[in-house]
Amino acid sequence: RQILSHSLSATMMQRGLRNSRLVVSRRWKSTIKNPSIKISNEGSSSYSKMVLIGASSACGLMGFGLGSSFVDNSSSSSEHQDHHLPSGFPSSCCSCDEKSPEQQEKEKLLVSKLTDICGSENVISKPLEMKMYCKGARIGKDGKAVAVITPGSLRQVVQSLQIIVDANGVILPQGANTGLTGGSTPREGEDGDDEGRICVVVNMKKHLNAFFPIDNGKRVVCLAGAGIADLAAAMKPWGFPDRESHSILGSTFLNPTVAAGVAYGSGGTQLRKGPAYTDRSLYVKIDKDKWGNFVLNVANTLGVEGLQDSDFVTPECGSAIEQLDIYARDVQGQYQRAMASSTEEGLKHKSSNAQDYKTKVTTNTSPQNQKVNRYNADTSGIDVNRSEGKVFILATVHDTFPSPDHKKSYWISFDSLQNAYDFREKVALHNTHDLPISMEYMNNDSIDVICSAGKVLATLITNVGMGSPLIGMLWDVKLKVESLPFTWASTICDTFMYHLNNIMPAALPSDIQKMTNEYSHHVSVTVGDWNQDEMKHFEERIQSY
Repeated sequence: RQILSHSLSATMMQRGLRNSRLVVSRRWKSTIKNPSIKISNEGSSSYSKMVLIGASSACGLMGFGLGSSFVDNSSSSSEHQDHHLPSGFPSSCCSCDEKSPEQQEKEKLLVSKLTDICGSENVISKPLEMKMYCKGARIGKDGKAVAVITPGSLRQVVQSLQIIVDANGVILPQGANTGLTGGSTPREGEDGDDEGRICVVVNMKKHLNAFFPIDNGKRVVCLAGAGIADLAAAMKPWGFPDRESHSILGSTFLNPTVAAGVAYGSGGTQLRKGPAYTDRSLYVKIDKDKWGNFVLNVANTLGVEGLQDSDFVTPECGSAIEQLDIYARDVQGQYQRAMASSTEEGLKHKSSNAQDYKTKVTTNTSPQNQKVNRYNADTSGIDVNRSEGKVFILATVHDTFPSPDHKKSYWISFDSLQNAYDFREKVALHNTHDLPISMEYMNNDSIDVICSAGKVLATLITNVGMGSPLIGMLWDVKLKVESLPFTWASTICDTFMYHLNNIMPAALPSDIQKMTNEYSHHVSVTVGDWNQDEMKHFEERIQSY
């Protein structure tokens, strides 16, 4: 279970609303003619205030469960009688079952080869040290792995993958290991398919958090370890303050990776941008040769000048992987490099954003064309999109987007789910021109969870900011504590925060809390204006509805 499901949007609204109280005359609340709807609006001429409210409101709605362990432990006794739990001790990444000498020798040989490639400082094989990489925050508990590697270059990644494939091992790509989806931790043998196979976690975040702009800032090249919060913060220092990256909301305070977003199609709140998507990537896939052996093939669809396969006609020229490694080292070392450009083919024939999403999301809601806009089994695009680890992403190209001149955020409450659906179709998804920036739904169950267990995190974000490195540091501390080899370690942090929750300030301002008491369904909407009256048209539809 997740204890903060859909929680942070409401708690983060508090920060923006408190700031807006400094300008009392600009704060208003109105009830529309329809008695089943109530709207609280935070309008301000201050761009910074609106950014805080907008980012906050959509941020937490991605749903994030920090206290899942505590809820499981605090369930009713009758519910626990139906549970059959393993002892859970000793708790480590690796099985405590006795391994055969042949298996032990095979694992030692693999670890030795990986150490030769990545260096001893980038290979972790001790169970206690591996546990924070093998345990997910929400999903994936105490998985088994022979080693965790943190390669220092893309070249080391490819070499390591070949070694693991030759050993018939399982390759598990990992970004920031936020544990939001459960796809970043090993869970050997759950389906009976991987029993006895060696698993190696390949963590890309530690050394490959690199990215750089191309096409005068209209696009960015991201290595697989690039963090979405780091990328969002880089646009202004690069000299592009009027543009923003794809992911500036959601779980940015945990800084998950861009590649993970592509692999899982993240970005559900982003109506204008759509999910994370690209047809321009450098990735590795595993095929069989004519003798039945597994071999690695590197696919290059980046479409960037100087990084095409045709640019390397002789061995002395290197490869796209080596050139990306050099470029990334220069960027991380703060050396100046000439900005690259997309090739003509890359610009005309390969998309680096979900460009048709706005059309899909506005047309699929009509009674004549009811379709699901986003789903896990969507196989459109090249292999990296929604790949979920079936291919290994090395780098991707993504569009950046013009920043709005103004933003406003609305908290809208409904007395029925049907009214919320009607608002979604008739107001929010009316046309492609003035779609909201983001939109997310919550019910009162989510609000109750916030108030009972989410105020600690909300207070922290309110005081230090959504993108503060302090949050990431505290998150790492929490993971390390939970990885300790004690039976109480996995729940101690969540239990402490649960009790501390009672002395924290309210997560929601009083007027919005009153709305949650009166109504059962709520929507947080952030609207932007790009000097084409998008906000005006949206507000007109609200008043009409």
